[in-house]
Amino acid sequence: MTTLRKLTNAALDLLFPPKCAACGREGAYLCDTCEPTLTRLERPYCDLCAAPASAGICSWCKAASPAYNGIRAPYLHKGTMRDMIQNLKYKNIRA
Repeated sequence: MTTLRKLTNAALDLLFPPKCAACGREGAYLCDTCEPTLTRLERPYCDLCAAPASAGICSWCKAASPAYNGIRAPYLHKGTMRDMIQNLKYKNIRA
């Protein structure tokens, strides 16, 4: 990251401080209080697509034979995590 970009980002943070996506508190895009409330993806899940409640390889992956050999997110796509992903995809909120 260039020095100019760092200075610009710092100035923007002063004018528009980051706010927690879950509770709205200033200081971080996901505060230390809210981060533990996100639902982590735990086993059992498909070894290829990480669909919850599948052991080994799910029926969709067996039938579709996807080109990838495994992918997974650390959290389930619900609640605050779902809101954050939708903000990224549809409102271009990249933070």
